[in-house]
Parts: sequence; structure tokens; C-alpha cells
Amino acid sequence: VTISNATQLADGTYTIVYDLSGANASLNNSTTVDFVGASASFTIPETVLTTPGTTTLTITQLIFVATQCGADVSGIASAEFEVFDAPTPALIADGNVLCVEDNPTIQNLSDNIVETETITWYDAPIDGIAYEPNEPLIDGTTYYASITTSDGCESFIRLAVTVTLNTCLEVVLIIPDGFSPNGDGTNDEFDIVNIRLLFPNFTLEIFNRYGNVLYKGNKDTPNWDGTSQESSGFGDSILPVGVYFYILEFNDGIKEPIQGRVYLSR
Repeated sequence: VTISNATQLADGTYTIVYDLSGANASLNNSTTVDFVGASASFTIPETVLTTPGTTTLTITQLIFVATQCGADVSGIASAEFEVFDAPTPALIADGNVLCVEDNPTIQNLSDNIVETETITWYDAPIDGIAYEPNEPLIDGTTYYASITTSDGCESFIRLAVTVTLNTCLEVVLIIPDGFSPNGDGTNDEFDIVNIRLLFPNFTLEIFNRYGNVLYKGNKDTPNWDGTSQESSGFGDSILPVGVYFYILEFNDGIKEPIQGRVYLSR
């Protein structure tokens, strides 16, 4: 609040007593201000401005601190101002559940907010760091949303949203019965489809018909490309066309290992 044109007041420190009425009613509020050059200003604390709507401020006393003499306040007009509210945003039903296959980001969360104003997501309910819209979402993480209205007001209470990332597509394990590592860019590896997604602790061993181990793999190794990697008798040589055998261990405590064969052609 700024008071100006107080030409009959000497420079110095004054106590101002004021009332609020309307949307926010509060009597006998006081503050201390310094008048310099017929002007002074003070701030109304947010604790007395809790309700949206029109509020009227009326100065009831103006006391010169040095002498404790009161000034005539009848010529000071009351002032009206508007308190705007930035509500806590709302999320659509199941708006926190997204598909992991879509690689969802903060923007996807914003798209699931009911309101259309600007949405900002933070890593904490108070203060915190704002996320960029392209920040990838992390399963099980809680994000905090606020609205910034057209008046420039931001939500005082943020919306807490804990994200759940689900596998939305049906994922099945596909074990091919053959592959052709001839360098044409098609079917060049023995690729067990979705094995790393469904059974991240798997191990795979490839044998020739004599029982020699040719390959050992897991989620961190490349797919078998038709070369011998393990047996000292073969080194890293390119293996001939033929049938090879595998043992696939799932290591999930539930599913039994699978033994099978795969045909290598070139």
C-alpha cells in the first residue's frame, strides 16, 4: 500500500492502524512506516488476506512515533483491491497412470490436469525445483503441481501426484527357431524377443551338437550373432550352418529353464 501527497506530515516514523473489510475482514491492524517527502508504503501480511474477493482498506489512525500525536485521517480515502486465488490443480481420473511404452514426460502429466491454465511441476510440496516439460517420468515418484493464473498468481497448495507406469501392451516371449547371420541387416542375431523386459535376470547358453559351449549371454551382453565366443576350441570363429542347442534360464524363482534348438543359416 502506498500513501502519497501527505504534504502536511513531517518526515519521520509513524504508526498506521488500519481495518480490512469485505472478503477479508480484520480490525486494528498496525504497522510502522517511514514518511519521506510526503510518501510512505507498507505491506499487508498474507495471513490476513486468505479469502479471494474484493477487500477494502481503511486507515483509522496515523500516529507520529516521536511525539505520539495522532494525525487527522479523515482525508485519506479508503482503497479497494482484489485478492485472486490460484486453486490447487485437479487431476483427471487415473491421470497418474501412464504407459511405459509411451516414454511419458512431465508434459503428459500436465495434459491430465483438469484446468487449462499454466501448470508447473516441482520436486517438493513447498519451494523445490521446477521440472522441464520434457523431463521423463519415473515410476513411483511423487510430483507436485501448481497453477499460475492469468493474474500471475500461483497455487499456494500444490497437488501431489505419485506416478504409476504400467506396461499397457501385452508383452509375450518369442523364441525364434532360426536366424541368418549373413550381414544383410535382417535376422542377423538370435534375438529372443522381450526377454530383457520380462526376465531381466535371464542367462542363455548356446551349445553345438558335441556339447561345447559357444556362447553365454544375459541382459548386459549382445545377442548371439553366430560366432563362437566361449569354447577354446573355436575361439571367435564364424560357425557353420547347422542346428545348435540352447538352455535358457529365467532366474525368476518361478519359471523353469527351457532347452531348445535353433537353426543357423547363412
